Amino acid sequence: MRCPRCQRRIGFNVRGNVCPYCGAWLLSRPPSEHMLQHMARREGQDDFLSDFPWIGGTPGPRATLFTAIWITAIVILALSILVSFVLMEFVLALVLIVLVAIVGSLPMLFLIGSRI
Repeated sequence: MRCPRCQRRIGFNVRGNVCPYCGAWLLSRPPSEHMLQHMARREGQDDFLSDFPWIGGTPGPRATLFTAIWITAIVILALSILVSFVLMEFVLALVLIVLVAIVGSLPMLFLIGSRI
């Protein structure tokens, strides 16, 4: 079998409906609306979530910027907690602890949200 777009030979072990070289549709029927959405979801090389190293990608500029801002925010909030304990502002310290927990869970919330 040959790809209709790039004319490369497709082996029998290739599984899927698209050409592994150029991404052309290989079946005689056009793709369904669901399949088009599925294929469009995979297209971006620098998607926000797919370029994080712990997912298996290489960190892109958006992921690096997000990680730098995230770590800076956590460090500033942690130092604010220490200052509020020194100044005996315990209510402010509790509020900051909750805020650190929320900011600390942002990457996990983004990862869960990307699977929906």
